[in-house]
Amino acid sequence: MDVISMSFILPSAQCDLELSTHAKGWLNSIIFIGMMVGAYIWGSIADSVGRRKVLIVISFMNAICIVASSFSQTYWLFMVLRFMNGAALGGSGPVVWSYFAEFQPKKKRGSMLSLMAAFWTLGNLFVASLAWFIIPSPFAIDLPGFLYNSWRIFLMVCSLPSFLAAGLLFFLPESPKFLLSHNQHEKAMQVFRLIYSSNTGKRCYYVFVCTGDRSETRPR
Repeated sequence: MDVISMSFILPSAQCDLELSTHAKGWLNSIIFIGMMVGAYIWGSIADSVGRRKVLIVISFMNAICIVASSFSQTYWLFMVLRFMNGAALGGSGPVVWSYFAEFQPKKKRGSMLSLMAAFWTLGNLFVASLAWFIIPSPFAIDLPGFLYNSWRIFLMVCSLPSFLAAGLLFFLPESPKFLLSHNQHEKAMQVFRLIYSSNTGKRCYYVFVCTGDRSETRPR
């Protein structure tokens, strides 16, 4: 939604922000520059502190930057906020794919990732519908030095999915693969118990069993 939203905003924002053709080109490009920077930075942080924590932070960062940009009255401030928006989006890309894939069994991983990819198309259709419904509205708050009109409302609405995603992530567990790679075996076991209980409706208990020179964890 955030990547494609600028295509609907620019025709309406052109007069409000006094945009030249050159400026519109930069506004279209700056989010991708931010995504390139954010993908590397947030991907590295996610490998250190966890996928879930990073997804919560960048979802809130993305939403706040969108809200702030809807109040922006100058081109340069709008440009900086779009760059920060792109940095958050760039982080969500690699991190959310890793987070989602690490919960999938091997035999279903490919099909589930393909299903997840379909939501890019659904997001594009949804944001186009929102733009068609909201941007033609004549609503405007016009004060000295401050203008808030329909395309800004459209931006505000586009921030809601990010706030929703950040809130829902509080109810999801950390990736068990990440926990195991950081030697947090008991926390990983709790996640596995939760997954088993969610999938089967049964409670799961595990015991450590010694087999020869190594220990295994088996369901009981």
